[in-house]
Amino acid sequence: MAVPAPAEKPERQFAARVRIRLHYWWMSRSLAFRRIVWASVIAGLVELAIIAFLIGISYAIAYNVVQLPIVVSFGLVELFAFLLARYFLGERQKQRSLIEYMAIVEHLPEYAHLVIHWVDIGFDEGYPNKPLYVVDTISNIAYWVPPYLDELDKAGAMAEVEHDTEEEMYQWFNENKTKIVRGYPMAHNLEAKVPNLAIEYDPNRNSALFSPEIEILLTPQPTASIAIGGAVITSPAHRITRKSLRVEVRNTGKIVAERCTAELKIIETSSPAVRKPSDEPKQLLWETSQEVQQDIGALVGHASLNVLFSDDRLPRIQQETDSQRIMALVATPPSIRMNPVNVIRAQDGFGRGEFVGELIVASKDGSSVVGRFRIRVTDDWKGLSMERIS
Repeated sequence: MAVPAPAEKPERQFAARVRIRLHYWWMSRSLAFRRIVWASVIAGLVELAIIAFLIGISYAIAYNVVQLPIVVSFGLVELFAFLLARYFLGERQKQRSLIEYMAIVEHLPEYAHLVIHWVDIGFDEGYPNKPLYVVDTISNIAYWVPPYLDELDKAGAMAEVEHDTEEEMYQWFNENKTKIVRGYPMAHNLEAKVPNLAIEYDPNRNSALFSPEIEILLTPQPTASIAIGGAVITSPAHRITRKSLRVEVRNTGKIVAERCTAELKIIETSSPAVRKPSDEPKQLLWETSQEVQQDIGALVGHASLNVLFSDDRLPRIQQETDSQRIMALVATPPSIRMNPVNVIRAQDGFGRGEFVGELIVASKDGSSVVGRFRIRVTDDWKGLSMERIS
């Protein structure tokens, strides 16, 4: 039976922490001392060079080796050349900085889930000489900060948390149950593993998918059944022809987009007098699951979403005038399920006109996508159409 190793004594733990603190203190002081020495040496050499140059010029003028006007002329030319070089070098530096900042901005969405945690101990070095970690807020894992993230952090492109002491930082990790990996992360370790949703709508390419016309057969009501000689005779089934407008929602992310919901809100109308749906966002019905929530698979997952529809029963069962007649409906569950058949939900209805609707699809984890569509409703129920504008 294996015997567990004895726990380290508190005084040894304290001594180890003291040694680490002294190590940090000595490195910070030695680094600062080295910087001061190098700065002093460079400043001294520059001063000696300037003094030697001035003495040489003075002797050359005193012994008529060169004339003072010539020295002044050369000085002005050198000054002009220096200013010109500084201008062009400054422009190149600005251009280089602009490119670097554009690269940073391009990578911001990729690193938006990362947070730098650090303790300021007086010198600019990475781990293990300085407590510096990057925390993946999705997986809740902390790694040493790789150089490229350190550069982004210095440019102000990374979120960061500064702790007063190393003990406070590790206490924060413990309280938030953050796993510490004492090593640099691989590129795939820091990838944002979230759904990546997109809305696709192209009826010209595939009308059967995006704007199908379908027939719906309605079962006769039981009250219409008649019993004759032991046989049940029913009236013929009712038939409705419907035009639906649908979008495809795709997920190219590396994880499943769970419990996705969709809402449509009308934000513009062609005229204040035209009939339009009520102002609240309308929850839509997924065609794929026939529910208001839908899981969409990773990488190549997709699902069909009902947005609008119209059918041939709408003109038959309404007595309103043309300006108030409903010719299309938002694809909410009550409207699309038609229960009962001869009831139209006015709060989901469109009259004749043009509208702009905003479609929002969101998953359980907060990933979302937004699309805006221009909707056209005509007197003919088959004329219902929409086009994507953003």
